[in-house]
Amino acid sequence: MFQGDRNLFKGLWIGKSDYKFKKYPVLNLGMSYDEIETGDDLKYFIKKNLIDFAAEHEIELSEDSFATMMKRLLKALHTKNNVGTVILVDEYDSPVTQHVSNMDLAIKMRQVLHNFYKSMKQNIRYVHFAFVTGITRFDLTSPDSGPNNFKDISLMPEFAAICWFTSDELILFFSNRFTDTLTKLKSKKGIARNAGPKGLMAKINKWYDGYNWLGPDHIFNPFSIINFFDENNFDIFWPFSGQPSHLSALVRANPKGFFTSIFNSYLAKGLMKVNLEEIQPIPLLFHSGYLTIDKQIKTKVFANGEWVMADAFTSKPPNLEVSMNFNTSLFIKAFELRNIEYLNDLKQNFSTTLLNKNSDEVVALLHNLLSSLAPEHHVPYENHYHAVLHAAFVAAGIEVLDQTSSAHGRSDMTLFLNNKTRVVF
Repeated sequence: MFQGDRNLFKGLWIGKSDYKFKKYPVLNLGMSYDEIETGDDLKYFIKKNLIDFAAEHEIELSEDSFATMMKRLLKALHTKNNVGTVILVDEYDSPVTQHVSNMDLAIKMRQVLHNFYKSMKQNIRYVHFAFVTGITRFDLTSPDSGPNNFKDISLMPEFAAICWFTSDELILFFSNRFTDTLTKLKSKKGIARNAGPKGLMAKINKWYDGYNWLGPDHIFNPFSIINFFDENNFDIFWPFSGQPSHLSALVRANPKGFFTSIFNSYLAKGLMKVNLEEIQPIPLLFHSGYLTIDKQIKTKVFANGEWVMADAFTSKPPNLEVSMNFNTSLFIKAFELRNIEYLNDLKQNFSTTLLNKNSDEVVALLHNLLSSLAPEHHVPYENHYHAVLHAAFVAAGIEVLDQTSSAHGRSDMTLFLNNKTRVVF
């Protein structure tokens, strides 16, 4: 659009509008570089991109500090074209998230990124438009301090459905697929024989709806919806669009924190930023798409010597697809199961063997599961195995309550197998 090519947008809203499609120089940076092992590597890749971009526009640019290079580049482009430069940055946080298991290196990467984004802001008078995307908003890495700051649109209602399908859009774009999809699902027993379009819509809602970024509607994951109608099958699609690799490393480091988190209220500021030195599960799961906003609430906080009311949110998993993937896929990755069949075994047989009071088979299932853990996950601490079992039960679709107190004492775990039966550990 910023390169002025209206033909690419034929038939779309912007192509029919009075937008002039004026041409601007566009600096497009993808921060997901390969072979970034040091802060110097990251500096080299960013500076090489700047030098190559300058050469494309017949501008000589030598290696220097980010501030000097950006000023020379953007000022020269402005003089040459008499317009500001458009800057697009994708996966701005990737150099940090790739190295969260090595905190010293992650902090060095953060500093390099901070200096680069600061140089963008220092030269904002030569910038027409800038747009930055990423998964996790790490504190002190995003360009959000001082004057001319970028605006975070993540929770602005007017942008809440910018990358998603609303219910109205789903019906508009896919209504001609409903009849064919219903027929194919019925033939595969993927939906009840007597189900109609309303029944199909209800099941689609359950599987793929439920995201909310403070807009008026819940919204659907477009990747999942498109794949669902392509395959005519209810399945887990979203993870194959690319899961954040840093999440597995953090779950491994703090399994109980992720699998036993209570999704209570979070202040708006705390939910939107992640402190690299003290990563909390809830904001990270929220940024990664495993949680979404449930309700907006007001909560009391103590500030400047007095209690005041502040905006806060409660969160929840958006839908069945996300819940199933988090429980199973992340558990397998976090504990590096050598044979996932043991987890499938647990999923299929555990509740039944407990309900049948078959103690030997229960013990065998748990033994097989623990035997499948990678060697480094066998450690002499009870709370570690508590976390492993809790995560495994959740992954197997069993409702778990930790540390339940009663008149008889406190249990480690309580499993809810059905409306009538609970098992106490």
